[in-house]
Amino acid sequence: MARLLGKDISEINSYVRLFTLPKEIVNGFKKGLIDFGHIRLFFSLPDRKRRLILYHRIVNQGLTRREAREAVVTMDDEWLSGERERLRELISQGKNLSSLIGEKIKINNFLKRSRISFEYFDLKELKNLLKDFFKVLKKC
Repeated sequence: MARLLGKDISEINSYVRLFTLPKEIVNGFKKGLIDFGHIRLFFSLPDRKRRLILYHRIVNQGLTRREAREAVVTMDDEWLSGERERLRELISQGKNLSSLIGEKIKINNFLKRSRISFEYFDLKELKNLLKDFFKVLKKC
């Protein structure tokens, strides 16, 4: 197909992927508010929210491709900084829960989900642990 159109295969793939972007971005491309170089930058962002934020920054601030690329890097740094802060907060909350309940609680933070785990020896201990845990949660 690329040969028939006289285009590079990566360009064809980008055109096909264009229609997976939010409609607002596709419409902006059709209206000439952003160009194809901008479009490729959206694919480096993992979610719809950040893609729309970048789109509005490009349109409102008239960012060039180079400036938009720098904005993507800045967005990633800001997001990672926020995730680090979230992790610190979770660890702090885990320590607080451990001190309130008197048991070992682990909080594992992954980028898209987190896990709280308890250490216990038998079902009776687990039942008491969960009872205390839910008491603490109600106070929060």
